[in-house]
Amino acid sequence: KSVGFYRVNYNRNNWNNLIDQLNRNCLKFPAVNRAQLIDDSFNLARAGKLDYNTALTLGSYLVHDTDFIPWKAAITAFDFLDNVLLNSSLRSLFKTYIRGLVNNVYLKIGFEEKECDGHVDKINREQIIKLGCESGHQHCIENAKRYVSSLISGFQPKISVDVYETVMCSAVYYGGNQEWEYVLSLYQSAMPRRKSFYLAILGCSNDPDIIRRYITDFLRTSTAEEWMERFRVFANRKENVNFMLQILYEKYDVIIAKVNTENFVSLLKTMDNFLTTEEQLKKITELESKNINGITDVKLKLQKRLQWLNKNLPQLGAFFNNDRTDQLVFSN
Repeated sequence: KSVGFYRVNYNRNNWNNLIDQLNRNCLKFPAVNRAQLIDDSFNLARAGKLDYNTALTLGSYLVHDTDFIPWKAAITAFDFLDNVLLNSSLRSLFKTYIRGLVNNVYLKIGFEEKECDGHVDKINREQIIKLGCESGHQHCIENAKRYVSSLISGFQPKISVDVYETVMCSAVYYGGNQEWEYVLSLYQSAMPRRKSFYLAILGCSNDPDIIRRYITDFLRTSTAEEWMERFRVFANRKENVNFMLQILYEKYDVIIAKVNTENFVSLLKTMDNFLTTEEQLKKITELESKNINGITDVKLKLQKRLQWLNKNLPQLGAFFNNDRTDQLVFSN
């Protein structure tokens, strides 16, 4: 048992013993120590100090854990992997892995708030429903779409304020034009202080036609500030990275004329954590050749990520392709 601002690595035998104990009875370890094991193993693997097979196998114990603290640590670790696997064929297998782990805690904590819920229950539900819907958990998605469908039909179903944004975002992402138009109507009628909230939900869409209509077609008629705000909400959705980069690449001269070079680079940096491919590197290199100051930093960051992927994709693939993810998937 240890708590501190350092990471602890073990030999292979001790890692295996810890994994075995976590799967037999994870409550033998306090929640903060379970979180520390997750945080240490995934960060050590990210740094190349531990193999990903060990980290992901340890993470598999989460199928037995429903505590807020370990899940918060896991979600941080999973977010990095989800970013780097964004354009990889392994991403769907990674999502399957997450759905298998999150299913039990999702079913226990439930989609709806309970009278007996304490503060920790509420924030745990918030993070679990967000992870569930983003990983493609069917029950979570259907509940989100059903909720927004009821709103569109004029009903006012009860929902916790803690999960409202996630539910609305999921309905827009997995739904269609009807859901997006409904949120657009909420945005248009909202008080000024509430508009940014609904604008962020509009950005959950990954429909190219919607993005083109709302971003590209708006370029010449909006102010610089209005256009940048719209661009950022769509660029913050990682699934939109290729389309948003293409907009910057194709219209860089028009965009720079409107927002200036510094803001252009700032828009590109909005999504630099989601850049993972050689094709994206080619586009950024071409933008760099236009003598746009600040592009080189984005290019170097992507080059380092590509080096990381070349080194780590084989071991990630070895884990996700060996059928153990299938063993974790329960009814959802």
